[in-house]
Amino acid sequence: MELNAHARVMSTVQQAEALFRQQLEHCRKLSEQHPRDDVVSKALGSAENAMTQLKRCDLSALLVSGPAREAFRNYTQSVLDSTYHQECRVVEGGFPDDVAKHEMSAIIDSISGAVSLCGSVENVHPVLGTDQFECVNWRVGALLYMYVHELMASEQRRQAADNAFIKECCVLGVCHLALMLSSRAPLNPREDFSSNDATLPQLLQEGLFSDIHMLALMYSGELCYWAWEIEGSELRTREKVAQTGVDRGPKEEERERKTNSKTSSKCSDRLDFKTVETCGGGPLPAAMPLFSSLISQLKGRDYFVQYRRDFSAVDIGQSLLKKYIKLAQGPLKSQNWNYARAVELVVQLKRGC
Repeated sequence: MELNAHARVMSTVQQAEALFRQQLEHCRKLSEQHPRDDVVSKALGSAENAMTQLKRCDLSALLVSGPAREAFRNYTQSVLDSTYHQECRVVEGGFPDDVAKHEMSAIIDSISGAVSLCGSVENVHPVLGTDQFECVNWRVGALLYMYVHELMASEQRRQAADNAFIKECCVLGVCHLALMLSSRAPLNPREDFSSNDATLPQLLQEGLFSDIHMLALMYSGELCYWAWEIEGSELRTREKVAQTGVDRGPKEEERERKTNSKTSSKCSDRLDFKTVETCGGGPLPAAMPLFSSLISQLKGRDYFVQYRRDFSAVDIGQSLLKKYIKLAQGPLKSQNWNYARAVELVVQLKRGC
């Protein structure tokens, strides 16, 4: 048993050294290309510190000792900063079809590489700490949301996209945003703090610690809606094939969907990401090649296995959106969070009950 434990530790050390070295070289190249970019400079500094700290670690307590945790946190921070630089470029470009999947794969694989070093989900939180744990999951979830949003906002891109792939993005996005939302335990106002702000206790009891948490509720709810919408489109297509024996194709199916839903909101025709920022199932298909590295890691973790198995776009989506609406109408009313879109989506999702 001791030999096996030692072998596992050495394997993790070797994996860490390889990833740390790769990240350091990557940051050095970025720094040469963007010498005046503060985020890149920060990424390089964190990578250098991580490499130095890793060499000082007690190998027998790699994920427990203070120096080891600092090394992992510096490495993760370096990855978050360097991928942020990359993410800004692809988001500002509107996720161009010719590079979007490659860029997203590189970003998500880099972030998931940092997480994979910690082992199970139970290890990730204590090793990285709450702030980084939240940030890692927010970055992946928000990136997937922005990508799906960009596709759904364009009818042409929506028709050309692979439904199974979009659904994969939706479910993974919700998984990570759910982890982000659950990373801090709700506070008891009588025991944990005192404040003259009457709304603060309610917000903290609801587990809402920042505007990012509010956005995560809206993003998750909308991802659930899109997953449900795709499932409905696939079901209608299968029914037509069963009835006629002919696959009429996405263009014909989309044309009939519009004809049959004149009274429903054509949300995909008028989504605007800046607007959404201010206001905020079924079984998962086989893993898509783009996220093969990330998904292979997630499959080995009980949380993701259970979440994917139990994922219900309608139930989860309604729960998240109703909570968003409740907070926007209640303790956050004075901040004027727009909840019209959330109300619209809840109405739509009720059709799936």
